[in-house]
Amino acid sequence: MRSLFVVLMVLSLVSPLLAQTPTATLVGNIRDSSGAVVPGVAITIRNTATNVSRPTQTDGSGAYTVLSLAPGLYEVTAQISGFKEVRTVVRLTVGDARRVDFTLEPGQMSETIEVVGRAPINTERATLGQVIDNKRIVEMPLNGRNFYQLATLAPGAISVPSGANLTRSNFVSIYLGGTRARKTAFYLDGIDTTETQFGGTYIVPSPDALQEFRVQTNGLSAEYGRAGGNLNISMKAGTNEFRGSAYEFFRDDSVSAKNFFATGDDTLSRHQFGATLGGPILKDKAFFFASVEGTRQKRGQTLNLRAPTEDMKKGIFPFAIKDPSADPSARDVAARPSFPGNQIPAARISPAAQYFLQYLATANGIDSSGRPIYQASPVQRIDQEQYHLRVDEHLNASNTFFARYSQMDLGQVEPTRSPLLGDYPEMKVRAQNAGIGHTLILGNGILNELRIGYNRSHLFFHPLGEGTNH
Repeated sequence: MRSLFVVLMVLSLVSPLLAQTPTATLVGNIRDSSGAVVPGVAITIRNTATNVSRPTQTDGSGAYTVLSLAPGLYEVTAQISGFKEVRTVVRLTVGDARRVDFTLEPGQMSETIEVVGRAPINTERATLGQVIDNKRIVEMPLNGRNFYQLATLAPGAISVPSGANLTRSNFVSIYLGGTRARKTAFYLDGIDTTETQFGGTYIVPSPDALQEFRVQTNGLSAEYGRAGGNLNISMKAGTNEFRGSAYEFFRDDSVSAKNFFATGDDTLSRHQFGATLGGPILKDKAFFFASVEGTRQKRGQTLNLRAPTEDMKKGIFPFAIKDPSADPSARDVAARPSFPGNQIPAARISPAAQYFLQYLATANGIDSSGRPIYQASPVQRIDQEQYHLRVDEHLNASNTFFARYSQMDLGQVEPTRSPLLGDYPEMKVRAQNAGIGHTLILGNGILNELRIGYNRSHLFFHPLGEGTNH
């Protein structure tokens, strides 16, 4: 009794970790040709890629439910003595709940009826959302191969642009259903990848590594922990065949249009390369999938800024400059006298101002109105790597296990707006996400699922001018 009390006390101290299973559910009813329900029908759901089967039986009302099916293509078979076997194929997507009903005809079990052309629909959940499958993820044009851009295909989804000056270039933030971006949750294989301070996420797998993802904007079930919408992403898993890919995408200023506002060199060099590999560890039982990707980018940041000329820094202006100390009580500034010759005496410029003037960019051109401006294209530099590894094991028809680890490392250097200050110190980001899960099938429509996740992001940078005495 004392041991039980200790266990209960320990469990009471554990904080809940929000997670969402990225799987699908299959339900249905079996009837005979007269419309009567048929209990005790053997239902087999076989994954065509891994050859792993999930058997169940219809209950007394002729109904069956199969939970926690990974997204993919399945062959569904129904058979019982005295009736012909019935078989069909159905594709399940992440977060799906599909109904597949059968009508059995009298006959021998050795006879099989193939049901084709069936398009099962989701009649079990009222969730409003849209699935983006792997075909669209891979084949549709994506700037920077960021698949989250496709989330905006769903109604009510708005992507927040990233990559501007002083912005983490790989960070993703999305508004869903009219809520704030911080209310949007990101899940990868059922593990929360949402950045806790800013919302959004750093974990952006390669399109080649994704099975599909679902954008849900309304009617969310209670298992979700945020009030807004969510993006539920499913990575690819290994199959009984070894499959992989290798790629490199290259962009260069020699074959790209120049920025309209750039007056000098408009640097652009972007290399995005990677590979994926998946296959069996033990056929029909254990599988792996791995993905690596790197990005190397140099991109000019076009600047057209108002800036003083060298004479202006010395107090010499081409227009009248009012003397603020001539008549401090005058309400009409225009009535104050100007400095003689439009020149501020050197004695009137404070030493502090003279010191900081050296860090202001000096104008090197004029705009269409004749005002002095500073024009330049300083270079932003980005080095990024990401790694993903997933392992799935089917212990038996009732027990499955999975584990995944993801890591993203980013080094980003942003130019300042003054050539005298150079670049900002390098900003470094490391994001890590991991998860393990075990699913135990207890019966028709009953299971116990355990998922444990780890999510961490570390943003490290130094302020400009750290260690200087000013």
